[in-house]
Amino acid sequence: GLILVSADDPAMNDLHAFLSARGVRFSIRRGILRFSLHIWNTEEEVDRVVGMCGEWGRTAVPAPGAP
Repeated sequence: GLILVSADDPAMNDLHAFLSARGVRFSIRRGILRFSLHIWNTEEEVDRVVGMCGEWGRTAVPAPGAP
C-alpha cells in the first residue's frame, strides 16, 4: 500500500528531512512523499515510522500564519 503526504508544503519538506535523517527510506514523486509498504515490512516498522511522524509533529515549528 501507499501513504501519500504533500511535499509542496515547506513543513512536509521538513518532515522529509526529519525522517531521512532517521533512516526512513521513501521518495518524493510529483510533490508527494511516497511510502511504499510491502509484505516484508513488519507492523513494528510501520509503527516506528508513524511514531516518528508524531514526534516530528510535536516538535515542528508551525509555519507563519498556521493555526
